[in-house]
Amino acid sequence: MTLDEFRWTGPTASGYRSPWEIDDGPDLYDERFNDDEEEFPPPDVGLDAGRRRELAAHIEATMAGQGCDGTLRAAQRWATTAGVPWVELKGRLQQNGGFCDCEVLFNVPGLADGGPD
Repeated sequence: MTLDEFRWTGPTASGYRSPWEIDDGPDLYDERFNDDEEEFPPPDVGLDAGRRRELAAHIEATMAGQGCDGTLRAAQRWATTAGVPWVELKGRLQQNGGFCDCEVLFNVPGLADGGPD
């Protein structure tokens, strides 16, 4: 006997078919529908593109020397120096997942690249 003679070719007596043999239509994930980034505009943090880049650069420079200390200290220092109202900026950063300086860089969409104007 050869291996092909032992190959299963149809339903068993119980009618069970394994999950990989069932054709249940199209895959749930389809590249054509992968447009999540286009559905939602970047959050408004109250800064134009140039200021967003300045804030990101300041945070990156501060963290390069000191690392993240779990606060928004670098963002607050930049806001004070740039004349941006800190309480309002802090609220907007936190609404978008920026609860410390490194989270601002990682979580606030459009910050590091400046995002759209």
